[in-house]
Amino acid sequence: MGSIGGVVRNHKGDFLLGYSEPIGKTTSTIAEITALQRGLDLVLENGLQNVWFEGDEKRLLEIIANQIPVGPEEIQRRVKLINLILPELNSYKMTHIYREGNRTADIFARMGHKLNKPCIWRSRPPQEVLRHVQNDAKGIINQRIRRRFN
Repeated sequence: MGSIGGVVRNHKGDFLLGYSEPIGKTTSTIAEITALQRGLDLVLENGLQNVWFEGDEKRLLEIIANQIPVGPEEIQRRVKLINLILPELNSYKMTHIYREGNRTADIFARMGHKLNKPCIWRSRPPQEVLRHVQNDAKGIINQRIRRRFN
């Protein structure tokens, strides 16, 4: 069973909103693209126009950015939809980030396993991610993660 989640921050790293939801039986690639699509929908619903998307599945970002036809029909359909929506933004950028740097979004995604319906947090994150949001904004890397890279 899959779940998705993500976080939207401003240019200073301050929390704007987070989302999490269960999505049922799926693959990791479909979960990643669904999370991106949901994040894009929320960005537009909240009037944000200049966006920097970060994702930890590098190949998926390349597929979207270069409009590469690939894989199952569901992935192709979602890529096409995302590429139809992106021009609605004033500007956007998509870059790869390692999972360790995407910790807050990863926690939101894992929270979706415990939910029965989609949840959106605006202005203030839930307690279980608050410390990670604050550390991300300060550029602090979890000590356990830092040891892995040293």
